[in-house]
Amino acid sequence: MERLIGLPAIRERLDELAFFARSRFWPAGPYDALTLENIESARPLDLRCLRRGVVVRNLVRASAVKDDTTRTTSRN
Repeated sequence: MERLIGLPAIRERLDELAFFARSRFWPAGPYDALTLENIESARPLDLRCLRRGVVVRNLVRASAVKDDTTRTTSRN
């Protein structure tokens, strides 16, 4: 387990982990809803993994899945 403080540190670590992922990448976030900024920040990391054949699953709370903005924006 690793504790990171602040959004920049979290995003930097996710970028490192995504870069070295070989088979799957499953980031998790304690969000009740994802902001457009969160989605736009994650999308390049996810796409980079997917292009290499890495399975990507973003683990979120059930409340985020129920949020209309999160659900519709995350799929684009």
